[in-house]
Amino acid sequence: DGERQDFAVFRLDNEKVSGNWGKNEALVKGTFMDGNLELKFPFVSEEAGLQGDLTITGQLKEEKLTGHWGFAGYSGTFAAEHSGGSK
Repeated sequence: DGERQDFAVFRLDNEKVSGNWGKNEALVKGTFMDGNLELKFPFVSEEAGLQGDLTITGQLKEEKLTGHWGFAGYSGTFAAEHSGGSK
């Protein structure tokens, strides 16, 4: 139901991605290889009263990460940007 903004902190160790997502700091796990991001982690949407796995797939091109997400029967597209810290 419209555009959303959220904050995430990801760490990259070789091809493994870890970190935290959102105000509840969901524990993120996934991979990043050859410019392709794949994440799947438990997530709780207080707004919708739902919990389940949030899946995110994306591709890094020209310093922009874009792709698709899915959660509890919902899906959409996203665009992400780097907002400081080390790359």
